[in-house]
Amino acid sequence: MPCWLEPILMVTIIAALVTALVTGGSTAFQSLKGDIHASGARISALKQDNAELKADVKAMGNKLDRVLEALAAAKS
Repeated sequence: MPCWLEPILMVTIIAALVTALVTGGSTAFQSLKGDIHASGARISALKQDNAELKADVKAMGNKLDRVLEALAAAKS
C-alpha cells in the first residue's frame, strides 16, 4: 500500500467522526431546544391559569362583600 493512502484514510476517518459528532450534537441541541419551547408553553399556560384563578377569587371576594353588606344592612 502506498504511503500517500494512509494520510487520506486517516483524514477520511477523522472527517467521518467529526461529521457524526456534529450531527449528533445538532440533533441533541434541537431536542433540547424543543424541550425548552415546550416548557415555556407550559409556563405560559400556568400563568394564564393563574390569571383566571385570580379573577375567580376576586369575583368571589366581591360577592362575599355584597353578602356582608346586605347582612349589615338587614341588622340595621
